[in-house]
Amino acid sequence: MNNNVKYATITVLSSLMGITCVTGAMAITRTHLPPAQAQPAERKLEIRKSEMPAGVIEIVKVNNLQSPAFPSDAEIEVKNISDKPIYFMYVALVFPETRRFSARNVATGTFFYYGDPRLADLRESPTSTDMPLLPSKTAVLYLPESNRRGLGKKIEQDPNFAGIGRSRVTLILQKISFGDGTGYINETPDKVSSKAKSRQQSKHGQSGFAVIPAS
Repeated sequence: MNNNVKYATITVLSSLMGITCVTGAMAITRTHLPPAQAQPAERKLEIRKSEMPAGVIEIVKVNNLQSPAFPSDAEIEVKNISDKPIYFMYVALVFPETRRFSARNVATGTFFYYGDPRLADLRESPTSTDMPLLPSKTAVLYLPESNRRGLGKKIEQDPNFAGIGRSRVTLILQKISFGDGTGYINETPDKVSSKAKSRQQSKHGQSGFAVIPAS
């Protein structure tokens, strides 16, 4: 006799008669189920609040954080909580695990921005075509197409980059311009002087990451 086959008595409940009756026996085959596959770990997000100016910008949420296509389909929702319009904003998305295969021991990242990149230079004035993020308003930042291509190219050139950001990612605010000659580099106020243009370099080195070139 097949040891994988057992017999069990079936009990049928009759809702119409209000009684329980035994109707017979039925062969039950033991089924061997495949082991459950491990689910991928949830991607963790760190927002580097220590490098954000207080009372200026709020990162409300990051959409599609657990998407398999992340960061290509990432959406960063930001809110202007200052009393001035913001004409340009630059936010870096850093992949901490890339530090382990970096020759310089620094992590690698890409970036999202709001506004025309020319306004990163505080000497530049906005025009009528530049739409600011007004106080109390929100905007959604998307990864620029050129950055998607640059990230794809980096993965093709270096297999170590396949699956970057799988476990955790870090958001770091890099620059804000109010369009009036003032702004911020990370959490530090910045302004145009009569002798030199505003400081263009944020604390990439201090924050410990390098930017993947756009393509």
